[in-house]
Amino acid sequence: MVLIHLAKMTLLDASCQAFGPILIPPKVHGEVLAGEEKGYPDATIIERSIQEGMVQVRDLDEDAQEALEDLAALTVRGGEAEAIALCWQEDIQRLATDDDNVRNKQELLGVQCVGTPALLLSLYKDGRIAEAKVHRALDLLERVGWFSQAVLDKVRMEVNRWEER
Repeated sequence: MVLIHLAKMTLLDASCQAFGPILIPPKVHGEVLAGEEKGYPDATIIERSIQEGMVQVRDLDEDAQEALEDLAALTVRGGEAEAIALCWQEDIQRLATDDDNVRNKQELLGVQCVGTPALLLSLYKDGRIAEAKVHRALDLLERVGWFSQAVLDKVRMEVNRWEER
C-alpha cells in the first residue's frame, strides 16, 4: 500500500530520491501489474518507476522462499510476507508498510516498519516537499480512510511545529 499511496500522492519520485531505490518482491510487482491492467493511474506511475530503475523487482532466493512458510505461520502472507523475506535476504532493516499485522509484529520479525504518514513527515522535514504538498497528501490519505484520524492529526501537528521553527 505504501507504493500505491506514494504514487497517488505523486511522491514516489521524491521518495526514491530521498531513500534510494525501492526494492519490491515479485508478488508486490504482480499486484502493481494487476492494478495497471485495471487502469489505475498509480499502477502506471509505479510501473514507470520500475522501468526507470527507481523501483527494483528483486527475486527471492531459496532461503527467502523457505521463510515464507514461517511467515505464514505468523499470519503474514502475500506481498507483505515476500517483502519481509526480501528484507531478510538483502539484510534490509527498514520496511515500508502500512499493514497493521506486520507493524504489530515488527520486533518479532526483526524489521523496523515505517508507514506512509512517517514517510511524508520525513520528506517534509528534509525539505523535499513543501508544506502545502504535505497537507494535500494528508487530505488524500484521509479520503482513502486507511489511517486513523489520530495518526493524520499527529503528522499535521508535527508539520505545524516544524514550520514554526
